[in-house]
Amino acid sequence: MNTKMILLSGAVSIVGIARSVGADTYDLLQDDASAVVPLETDSNGDTEECGLYLRIGASVNFLMDVKREDRFVDFGGGDVFSRTNVDMKFDPGLEFNIALGIPLAERWSIELMTGISMNRLKKSTADLSQTRGGVTVSGVSIFNDGNLYQVPIVANLRYEFDLTETLGLGLYAGGGMQYTYNEFSDGVFVFADPSRSPASQPDGSYYTWTLRYQFGIDLSWNVATNTTLGLRVGYSGTGDRDYADPDQAGEAYRNATIGATFSHTF
Repeated sequence: MNTKMILLSGAVSIVGIARSVGADTYDLLQDDASAVVPLETDSNGDTEECGLYLRIGASVNFLMDVKREDRFVDFGGGDVFSRTNVDMKFDPGLEFNIALGIPLAERWSIELMTGISMNRLKKSTADLSQTRGGVTVSGVSIFNDGNLYQVPIVANLRYEFDLTETLGLGLYAGGGMQYTYNEFSDGVFVFADPSRSPASQPDGSYYTWTLRYQFGIDLSWNVATNTTLGLRVGYSGTGDRDYADPDQAGEAYRNATIGATFSHTF
């Protein structure tokens, strides 16, 4: 009987030791895992994720007057064409954009952004002159309607710092390419010869690929876990080389925008 009690007591002791060792081993493994994969939490105790964020913006876009390059074409034999003093004015329009943010380091991130801006043509004027067979016809080409669409594909470098516990201020700058589509309608040609009546012009359109640069500032407000609303002010411009048609000069488009943003961190 005593022998059985001794054996039973020893078995209980071995089980207790095994449980103790198992608990200690689990604690060590948990500590090691936490050291390798730190589980950061926010002020509410919620686990923060990888830091990738999606930013969506909507703005009013102010497209400044566009001056197209003068163009001269010599067809030979005395036949020539010229287009000078091109001036295009636009109404304020809208811009929508979407960006995927990738964290680089503390407070630094890179954003891959695209979107579209749309502005209605207020008026476009240009002086035209064409000589053919020794006869010269000149006057002013006028279009009173149309639209301009800009589609950027850019990368931004962004730096953000905290103003308060809920407010943040971000600065960004970047560059890339821009696709631009311009369409004209409601056109009329006013001859330099006052004895000739104005003639209607067919609708037209063209597109370009140019370099684009942009920079701006945004104010963000934390409204919920991993979610912010913001106000952004920005400026963008393009080069004057048309990569779609290297034989022609492109137009420099300059935009000023102000609008709201929504951002969510995953």
